[in-house]
Amino acid sequence: MHHFFTIWIKLYWLIFPEKNRNICLYKESCSKKIYRKFIENGISSGIYAFYERLRNCRSSYEFIREKEEIKIITKTGKIIEKIEINPYILNQYLKQNIKEL
Repeated sequence: MHHFFTIWIKLYWLIFPEKNRNICLYKESCSKKIYRKFIENGISSGIYAFYERLRNCRSSYEFIREKEEIKIITKTGKIIEKIEINPYILNQYLKQNIKEL
């Protein structure tokens, strides 16, 4: 059954190449994480990863600084650690806020 889901993800990648997709908040894109979870841990893990990313990735977010560490907090309250943040989004934030650092 997980083959059905992985085929849909591969089809998504084919129809919407990475350069044409929205930029994901996470270093590992949503579709890549979901695909990996389906392959490594099966259907329930893949569906849970999809649910979590759907709730957090597309919601509004803001950067926060805690003890000199930059993080993102989503509308749902999930905190995304610096190591998980997409480098492009992090660099855009740093460029805009260089004076505050």
